[in-house]
Amino acid sequence: MAAWARKDGAALLGDLLAQPPASVARWVLEQLRDLSTSGKISDARQLPVTRLAVAFTSAPREQRQLLVRSAVAGMTELPAEENAEFLRMVVQCMAEANNEPDTRNLAQAASEKGGPPTLVVNLVKVANSAQLDNMPTDVWQGLSEVAQKEAALSFRPRQLVDAVAALNPAERSGMTNFLASAKLVTREQQVLLDESVKPGGHLDQLRAALVWAPLVWRGLPLLLLLPALQLVLAYASLSRGSLLVAWLRLDALVGLTSAIAMIFAAQAVRPACSLVMEDTAGVLQRGFAEAGGLKAKLKAALPGVSITSLATASAAAGLVLALLGFSFLWSVWGLVLLPLAVLSGSAPAIAAVVCSMVLCVRMGITVSLVRGLAYIWRQFVRRERALDIPVGAYSGLQP
Repeated sequence: MAAWARKDGAALLGDLLAQPPASVARWVLEQLRDLSTSGKISDARQLPVTRLAVAFTSAPREQRQLLVRSAVAGMTELPAEENAEFLRMVVQCMAEANNEPDTRNLAQAASEKGGPPTLVVNLVKVANSAQLDNMPTDVWQGLSEVAQKEAALSFRPRQLVDAVAALNPAERSGMTNFLASAKLVTREQQVLLDESVKPGGHLDQLRAALVWAPLVWRGLPLLLLLPALQLVLAYASLSRGSLLVAWLRLDALVGLTSAIAMIFAAQAVRPACSLVMEDTAGVLQRGFAEAGGLKAKLKAALPGVSITSLATASAAAGLVLALLGFSFLWSVWGLVLLPLAVLSGSAPAIAAVVCSMVLCVRMGITVSLVRGLAYIWRQFVRRERALDIPVGAYSGLQP
C-alpha cells in the first residue's frame, strides 16, 4: 500500500491497467475500506484514490473504459464475502445519493445526527477534489454502459446469489428499498424483488438449486432403481398369482416408464438449463430483445439449443405428468385393494408388505410433486401479475 501511496495519478493508472482484473478489483475494495474506516478526511487530495480519480478524468477514453471493465471483471474473481462487502458499500452510497441528490450537501449533513456514513462523506470529498462532476454526462453514460456489458458477460448466477446470501435481512431490505425509491423498479416489482432477496426467498432457493443441480444430473439414473427392483420382485419372487401381485407388476411398469421419461426429458433440456445457469443475464437480455413470438425468443435467448429438443422435452414432461396422474389413481385403487386382499388371505404376506411400502413411497412422492407444482404455478401467476405479462404469452411451443 505504501508503494501505491507514493505514485502519482498517471503512474498509478498505468500500473492498474497492467494488473490482472482481480488485483484491480481488490485495490478498489481496499480503497473503499480505507475511506470507510479512516474517519472523516479533512484533505482528500493526497489520497491514492484521489490522484487516480484526477488522472482518470483526463485519461483517454480507451483507458477509462479498460479500467472500468477490468474492475468489474475482477469482482467476479473475488470471494463471495468480498463481493457482498462491495455490494453493501455500493447500495449504501447510492441510497445516500438518492436521499440527497446534491452531493455538496452530504458533507454538511454528516455533522447532523443520523447523517451519511463516513464512507459516503469521504467519497464525496474525493469526487469534489478530483472534480469528477466536470466530466460530461455522456462520458459517465458511456462508462455505465461499459460496466453493464462487462457485468453481463462476467457475472454468473452463483456469484450473485452467493453475494446476496452474505447480506443480512436489513441489508437485503435496504437494497430493494433503494431500487424502489430510485424508481429502478415499480412498486409491484418491488414486491417480487422483496420475495426474491429475503432470507429463504427465491435467490436463496436458486443458490440451493445451483448446489444440488449437478448432483441431480448425476443421480438421474437412480430413478430407475426403485421401479426396477419392484418389477424384479413382482415377477421373480412373487410367483403366486393374485390381484395384489398384478397391481404390483403394472405399478412397477408405470413407474419404470415414468422414470425413463423423466430421464429423457431431463437430458433433452439439460443444454438449455446449463446455459441459463451459466449466463442468466445474457439469456434474459437476448430473449426480451427479440420482438417475435415465443419460438423466436427461445431461439435468440438459447443459441445453440435446438427448439425441437425443447419441444420433445415438453412432450416427455407431459407424458410424465400423465403417468403421474395415472399413478395417483392407481395408488388409490391399491389402497382399496390392499386391505381387501389381506382380509381375504388371497395375497402372499410379502406382497402385502411390498405393496404397503410402495404405496407409502408413491403417495409421498405424489403429494410432494403436487405441492411443488402448485407452488411453482402460484409464483408464476404472481410474476405475470407483477411484471404485467399477458396471460397465455408462453403457450404455443411447437417443434
